Amino acid sequence: AEMANSTPRKRASSDGRSQASPPVPANSHVAEVPDIVKGIWSMESALARSVSYDIDLPQIHFQVELSSAPGDRLLVVGGDMTLGDWVPEKTTLELTTDDGKYPFWTGKWSPNESPADHQFKLVLVRKGGYLFWEELVNRSLFVSPMDDLTAQMKFNSPGLLVVNNPDTSTAASSGC
Repeated sequence: AEMANSTPRKRASSDGRSQASPPVPANSHVAEVPDIVKGIWSMESALARSVSYDIDLPQIHFQVELSSAPGDRLLVVGGDMTLGDWVPEKTTLELTTDDGKYPFWTGKWSPNESPADHQFKLVLVRKGGYLFWEELVNRSLFVSPMDDLTAQMKFNSPGLLVVNNPDTSTAASSGC
């Protein structure tokens, strides 16, 4: 068979080393991949090889004191994408309570971005859907990579106590 390109092309193997690709027959309808796409693929491959999937994301444990009515829900809403970008219906963090821990509500959050200062508020969702936002300035919580913190607060009361969980060595306190 006649070859369109008798010079073998180089391609990266799964371990990152270069290998010769077989020549492409002249009657083949294989489209040439643009260099920009090859560059992106090689960057993605390099990134995939360098990323460890055992990454410890920061863990933030929320403990909020709130006396409420049956059927109420408590959300953490803020500027982070996982906190809904200030849209309560989009947050991924809904705190829960039960007979054993009431009036304390708890939940766990792993922010996408760290180190970063995360702004948030608590939002009480009444049984009929009415939203009651805390009437405070935004709360602020600085999160570092691999943090394991407990953030303690009372709904609609200033102040935020941040405590490092037992695996870490120091404790910190932050105001609203």
